[in-house]
Amino acid sequence: MIGTTLPRRAFAAGLLTPFVRVFAQSCAPPAGGLPQAFAVPTGQTDIVRKPISALTGNEITRLRLAYQRLRELNTSAPNNPGSLMQQANVHCWQCGGMGRDIHQTWEFLPWHRAYLYYHERILCKVLNDQTFRLPYWDWDVDRTRRVPSTYRRTPSRNSLFNTNRNTNDGSKMPSGIFPSNGNPMDSPNFAAFGGTADAGGNMENGPHGAIHVWTAGGSRADMGRLDTAARDPIFYAHHCNIDRLWAEWIRRNPTAHANPTAAGFLDSNWTFFDENGVLRRIRARDVLDSVRNLGYHYAPGAALAAPAPTKRIDLEVSNNRIKLPAAERDRLLQGSNGIAVSRALIVEGVTLPPGTNYYFVFANEPQKTGSDPSKIPNYVGYVAVIRGEHAHHERPGALALKATPQFLQLAGTPDGVALILKSTGYGDTSANGTSLAFKNVYLMEA
Repeated sequence: MIGTTLPRRAFAAGLLTPFVRVFAQSCAPPAGGLPQAFAVPTGQTDIVRKPISALTGNEITRLRLAYQRLRELNTSAPNNPGSLMQQANVHCWQCGGMGRDIHQTWEFLPWHRAYLYYHERILCKVLNDQTFRLPYWDWDVDRTRRVPSTYRRTPSRNSLFNTNRNTNDGSKMPSGIFPSNGNPMDSPNFAAFGGTADAGGNMENGPHGAIHVWTAGGSRADMGRLDTAARDPIFYAHHCNIDRLWAEWIRRNPTAHANPTAAGFLDSNWTFFDENGVLRRIRARDVLDSVRNLGYHYAPGAALAAPAPTKRIDLEVSNNRIKLPAAERDRLLQGSNGIAVSRALIVEGVTLPPGTNYYFVFANEPQKTGSDPSKIPNYVGYVAVIRGEHAHHERPGALALKATPQFLQLAGTPDGVALILKSTGYGDTSANGTSLAFKNVYLMEA
């Protein structure tokens, strides 16, 4: 049995309240000694990760059996790093506000890739099957924008089921989220897509947060909170799709969509227990080639299909109001171009809403009401945020919105246009009706 320890820094100077100490103790990582360096396991081979919607009956049975065995370890060996609760605690510690928070930074994507890799190897171990690979929840496809039936209560004993979802009825995600607006695949560079050293990217602030919040359906448990999200098996399938979209985004334009080359990114490193209970240290540079190092790949696909934006047009900003530059105003306001040309609106340095929720974003106040925001002419996208009970990542983020003809017309007026948040009602509503604050904004034109 492996004991639980709390790093000494958590008690430094008596800064933590007794309540926070108890919380920290509950998800602090087990003691593991000095970590060993990442190494590719002997015999590891490259195998494709498949969408849940394409799994065979036998593959679904194996998936359920794997999570059943992780759940059994919760009782039989609660300190085993491979138990489902201990696996969830890894995410709680690193993303729930107690350890070094990787959210709203460029570590978000590589950290989760490393986390999924070791989680996958643990699943291989409990199945005694090295060919097992995690499936991804292909919510980028219209017909699968609902909690997959594989993860709902069928059959009655299903290790993939979680009661803390309000979306187990098979209901479909609301319209207006993607791909028509808020498409992260429009991102022209990694800073916009995956973040920087001190700011999040629009993959995190778009589909990532929206799927978390929608799946929980307003619940403040499991998928609805960063410190408990990984207790739900669908968490891993959700993040597997985010990992896939990262790979797909790079595949479409390996030059413009390259990963950062700064040492601060490449040498970012974290520790995880492997399938044998050995503590391993893995760096961001170790996870960038998933085929050679991690033993998996994704089939190319048209996920969240997007044009290839090539031209950047910086917009003017004053008091969070956006105006078209005089040199481009006439061209951008031409009716035919405004409709025919695809333009992404990239907003950087965004002050994110303070609580868990996702908000629709409009160019000025909504011009009408309706259940489908994408049908409202001045709807430009959304921003989604998920917090943990003690997460304090108040770093800025980036958004990919849509520069619709209506947005351009408003931005072409003397007063310019503001970006207004309207709550969907899935959580904290304190930012409802406020104007989005940000540092800079530009168009990317295909």
